[in-house]
Amino acid sequence: MVLYFSGTGNSRHTAKIIANASGDEVISVNDRLKFHDYSPVHSDKPFVFV
Repeated sequence: MVLYFSGTGNSRHTAKIIANASGDEVISVNDRLKFHDYSPVHSDKPFVFV
């Protein structure tokens, strides 16, 4: 699972590249905070933070 926090879009772009290469899911930390989504995240693969 690739989690990213992006202000300008550079981290989002990089996170999407990493997720495509690894076949993993992408989650925007910005969106989760913005919409008060504090639900737990689970991944069988290692977490990648961008």
